[in-house]
Amino acid sequence: MRTRYLKWTLIGIILLFTAGCGIFTPQPETPAAPEPTTQPIDQPTQTLEPTQEDPVIPSPEANPPRELDLDSVSSLQQIIQYPMTNPMAAAWQNDAPSFSTYSMETLKTFTFTSNSAINSTQLDQSAQFLDVSHDGTLIALTRDMETVEIIDSTTSAAVQRIEVSMLINSVDFSMDNQRILVSSMDEIKAVEYDLVSGHQLGIFTGFEFAGPVYSVTYAPLSHDLIWVSRGTAMVQNMDSQQISTTFYHEDFINSYTLNADGSILVVATARTWEGNYHPGIQVWNRNTGEDLGFITTESLARGLALTNDGSLLFGSDGNKLCAWNPASGALVAAFEGHQDLISFVSLSPDNRRILTGSFDNTVILWGVQP
Repeated sequence: MRTRYLKWTLIGIILLFTAGCGIFTPQPETPAAPEPTTQPIDQPTQTLEPTQEDPVIPSPEANPPRELDLDSVSSLQQIIQYPMTNPMAAAWQNDAPSFSTYSMETLKTFTFTSNSAINSTQLDQSAQFLDVSHDGTLIALTRDMETVEIIDSTTSAAVQRIEVSMLINSVDFSMDNQRILVSSMDEIKAVEYDLVSGHQLGIFTGFEFAGPVYSVTYAPLSHDLIWVSRGTAMVQNMDSQQISTTFYHEDFINSYTLNADGSILVVATARTWEGNYHPGIQVWNRNTGEDLGFITTESLARGLALTNDGSLLFGSDGNKLCAWNPASGALVAAFEGHQDLISFVSLSPDNRRILTGSFDNTVILWGVQP
């Protein structure tokens, strides 16, 4: 699912640009560009204060929506709208018809059938919030920037405490929620840890950039890592540790993802196109470094996510949820429902649902009825 977009960064620049949504023009390879001037936004500092209610376990789902593909996506519709102040991301519950969404203040769990939260955890300012696991059950925090604390999101009970012996830059949970990846603030490296034992599993290096590393994340569908710094990205295979060519962009990277076999990298950014500067989505061949084309958008896209078969690319464009054909760059469909800019897009692991959060203080669940 997950597509991952850079945490806590670049909210202010999404209104800067205008262009037609859905235009795809293959471009020659983009040369290294001047360093952009926009600066990232610091992450909030938070910790947990659980509510007193016992957790509610939803019943299994009987009739799930259809799987999303090129044939079914045109029938996508809103299923339910949830109240949530400033939602930043979402996590899908494993084997349950529910999800969690969180803001700077709160993590809430909802079912697919009711807009009343079944669980809620409040956050305060005594620790720095780092990440939430992909199933929403675990939260990573730090109090000293050298130790990662793993907390149960429902009970606030401590699950694991990992001393990383370096200044923490970013933390990312693996898709199976069994490992975490911690990038260093003072070295260009990332270290992987086992969440059960707390033991170190491996060290990853090789990213070639003089500036600070903003994040190192697990690719959502392939066994790769994605390194990002400002407008630069590289992809690293976790088995061989072989690292790709460097992908340069004219502006900061706002969101990114890889397809299932790791061959296609898509990046939300901005670039000069036909003599003008536009936000859009850059498509790369990860193996050859070839520029496969640029999809212009009206605003910087968020929450890029590819379906498991790679046939559809989802993301936001302003207050619209958009679906593109990544092979042709054509806009397949666009959906309105939010009254303000979309803050995140999350595709469920089974590709049957999409969640969008917005600055209009709502989260919308989308699907195609069976």
